[in-house]
Amino acid sequence: MELLERQSQLDDLGQHLREAESGSGKVAFIVGEAGAGKSALVEAFAQQLSRDARLVWGACDALQTPRALGPVHEVASALAVASAGSDLTEQSRPQLFARLVDELARRDRLTVVVLEDLHWADEATLDFLRYLGRRIQRTRCLLIATYRDDELAATHPLRRMLGEITGRHSARIRVPSLSLAAVAQLAGGGQRNVERIYRVTCGNAFFVREVLAASGDALPETVRDAVNARLLQCSAGARELAQLVSLSPGRTELWLAEAILGPSGQLIEEAVARGLLRASEDSIAFRHELARLAVETTVPPARAQELHQRIL
Repeated sequence: MELLERQSQLDDLGQHLREAESGSGKVAFIVGEAGAGKSALVEAFAQQLSRDARLVWGACDALQTPRALGPVHEVASALAVASAGSDLTEQSRPQLFARLVDELARRDRLTVVVLEDLHWADEATLDFLRYLGRRIQRTRCLLIATYRDDELAATHPLRRMLGEITGRHSARIRVPSLSLAAVAQLAGGGQRNVERIYRVTCGNAFFVREVLAASGDALPETVRDAVNARLLQCSAGARELAQLVSLSPGRTELWLAEAILGPSGQLIEEAVARGLLRASEDSIAFRHELARLAVETTVPPARAQELHQRIL
């Protein structure tokens, strides 16, 4: 699918790359909600790189037990920084970090390092970012790191790291939702109800793509599965709250949620941190109507009838 409304972000990355090429490395954090198109943006930028630029990738995974330094080891393997006959996992953390920085500081190589999904990073990987971030200006490296800002609780470890990597050698590039005009362009002028698609997706690039690829007005299975995967990461109480809110299009008043489920402050915070709900002073709602529809399908009919009765 065509990449729309991302030229400004591509231009920013291009400027940061030129600075890194001149010997003043940069860290560029790519920020946006899940499905905003962060990976698509980075991939489009990677395709524009010249052959002189060395491109390496590392990814954080949503594992129950995150791999310690998993993405850092991926980058180190690609850069071949291990000594002959040695194992990367056997190197001490200071030794590995120092060897990586030395490699990225080579004056004869321009390197672009991509680390995806920092919201799933382990503490050791965040330590590497701190280490490299304080030395990036002495390298010929553009470090591009993506993360979801709709899944960062106030106490998330990533927030502390982001607060420590600041200054002119660090930048944040936001990937916003698509506009109504962009959704209409992607729809290609067919018979689809563009305004309805925009309303239920709020311009989320992933949701828009999947809805346009689906036939009719049915909820795409890919969207349902993606939303439900996030729902299953919540506690039982937060899932019950999300299911209750899914039965009320629009907003659900806080007093109503508490009248049915009891004190819900912590459950709301959890659902907001998971990127499912958004909260205002007196109500809660889903971030996207399409997500509400997906969660609504998880409510058994008997339970839905019971909740409707209690709402009434």
